[in-house]
Amino acid sequence: MQEIQDKIIDHVLVHLINNDDEGILADACWVLAYISERSDERTQEVFDAGVVPRLVAILDHNEDAVIEGALFAISTIYSVENPDWITPVINARAIPRLMLLLDSPHAVVAVKAAYTVVNIGTEEPEIRDQLIEQGLIKKMLDIIKPNISCIT
Repeated sequence: MQEIQDKIIDHVLVHLINNDDEGILADACWVLAYISERSDERTQEVFDAGVVPRLVAILDHNEDAVIEGALFAISTIYSVENPDWITPVINARAIPRLMLLLDSPHAVVAVKAAYTVVNIGTEEPEIRDQLIEQGLIKKMLDIIKPNISCIT
């Protein structure tokens, strides 16, 4: 019975993640994140549902609450140590989007983007190399480098 309930929930979430309503979309992202935190099995189900490209696309949304939810979901999915889950987020063109979000005027969005980068790039040397090649690590270092001109 629980398996049937889980499949129904997953199906509903896939439907909701494609909704245009900002409140529903933000909530669906957060629910996907919380489900992914529960276990590798649940994370695999979220991954298998095919929502990764949609979560990455949501990073272009104009509403901070929606972006925050998508960042948290992506970060949660990729905090689990399975490199097979990392490549699709990169293939969905997350890196250019994350680079833009690091410059967000909204501190919460910028911090969550940085946290997502850390989760994506911590486990696999090949992934770290891609982040370096695409300029994302340099971007993060530039952000945290102190402004020397204001010190002198």
